[in-house]
Amino acid sequence: MAEKVKNPTEIIDPNLLAIIGISIKSFSEKYISGKTVTFYEVEITSHITQNSWSVERRYNEFKTLHSSLSKKYLNLPPIPGISFFKITSEDQLNKRKVALEKFLRDCVQRKDIFLNSDFSNFLELEKNAPEVVANDVKNKYEYKKLPLGVRGFILVPHKEIMCVCCSDMNIISRADSMISNFSFPWEKKGDSHIPLGAAFIYQCKPDEKEIYTIHKIWVKSFPIQTGVIYWEDKTEVYCVGNDDGKIHLFKAVPKTHYLNMDNIGELAIHSNRVMGLALDPETNNLFSCSTDKSFYATDLKSPEFPRVLIHVSTSGYTNLIYDSGNHRIFLTNEEGEVSIYSTVVYPPNLVRSIITSTIGCIRAAYLDNVNKILYTGKVNGMINIIYLGDPGKERLVSETGCFSIGKMKIRVCVGNPNSNELITGDEVGRVTVWNLKNGNPIYLWEAHPNSAITQMWFQTKENLLWTGGKDKKINVWQLPEKWVSNEAENYEVNEVKNITAKMSVMKFEKRYKKEGEMDSDDDDLNGWDFREY
Repeated sequence: MAEKVKNPTEIIDPNLLAIIGISIKSFSEKYISGKTVTFYEVEITSHITQNSWSVERRYNEFKTLHSSLSKKYLNLPPIPGISFFKITSEDQLNKRKVALEKFLRDCVQRKDIFLNSDFSNFLELEKNAPEVVANDVKNKYEYKKLPLGVRGFILVPHKEIMCVCCSDMNIISRADSMISNFSFPWEKKGDSHIPLGAAFIYQCKPDEKEIYTIHKIWVKSFPIQTGVIYWEDKTEVYCVGNDDGKIHLFKAVPKTHYLNMDNIGELAIHSNRVMGLALDPETNNLFSCSTDKSFYATDLKSPEFPRVLIHVSTSGYTNLIYDSGNHRIFLTNEEGEVSIYSTVVYPPNLVRSIITSTIGCIRAAYLDNVNKILYTGKVNGMINIIYLGDPGKERLVSETGCFSIGKMKIRVCVGNPNSNELITGDEVGRVTVWNLKNGNPIYLWEAHPNSAITQMWFQTKENLLWTGGKDKKINVWQLPEKWVSNEAENYEVNEVKNITAKMSVMKFEKRYKKEGEMDSDDDDLNGWDFREY
């Protein structure tokens, strides 16, 4: 029987690709405060500068680091557990040393963990190898004067305004308010109510120091939660969708700079939460979808606001994205389906429906028109990448990628068209930047600790990320142009290329060379295409 050929990936040590080398060579005991303490000597080497140094760490310091990282990262590499009795034998200490070394090496393989400041401080990277330390995210501005939790916001930079919708996120106070706001049909309804939702317009512009100043200039409160908004820029119409299925329309009063907004209509279109809105300024058609499974088009040109039911889905709709430039609408639902409608005709007609490869509620969706990609994020932790191709050829749309991020419940996502990255916000307030080439996380930080992120907005030119959460805050984050230094970036690219080349050569030799035989000239070019096997 022929000898089984090993997979080349099993031959190459993954630690060779790491930007730093780590080993725990030894451990020693020291007498501190009346007791004997074991220290592990961690040796670190920067593969860029070849600088080496060592740090001494106790097991409790490893445990503290692990505890800190476990609050942020899923699938964290384990460390050896605590022993009920103090470990004293050399054999047991050696086993713990090996396990702790593996923990550190596994963390280095995870770029999001490796670039974490706690991990960097543990290894004293900034002092000894600044070239490998991450270029950190900076909180440029925090607005925390919102009365209710953020459900959505829209930046309109050229008009120096921001539209925001908020809702009461406290279940108890929300129930009390709904009871207080309830009235029977025969009762007269006044304007007084306990606000459960509200729509705002804020002035929002940078000052001379490029720090944003935000202050409220208009507000409309509602006795029900406000869930979704849409700003139509040409006509300056503000559309507000509430959780009772009603849609409210407001139009800016000329020359008041949005201090005054006329109420131009209240539409009772849906029977449940409105999940998406869009208004076509050319045709004056309003598009809306809801968790009641309905997708409607409403003609606002007519005083009666006649509506047309376009489709009833098998499950509740979750997003409506209007691509006005290419005359199409993207709808997502709770079963993982993406539907594409053409708005060239009225009512819109269905062009294509795609069931994504993993069933699950699509909570987040983002359209990248630059790269012709639609990203979707699900509550089950799946990210789907749908390539749209050229406008007008939607029938050829296909899902080109899908990767799992574990139990991370995605609420919202945005793409950076200047790089191959996707940014997600989740249910517990974490923002994660993903490398779409391999589906791996690049960087993670807690933007709204222990509070769901409900909306994000990315300003490409300024490289600013805006985040809003249930904690009644809107944050502005300055993202670095590059996450690591040029030296670190070049090292990773070159090392991956070198290792991949070695793997290709190994595969070539194992497959084609036999003892006592010469390989043919035709085979000399095989295995040199640098593909990752």
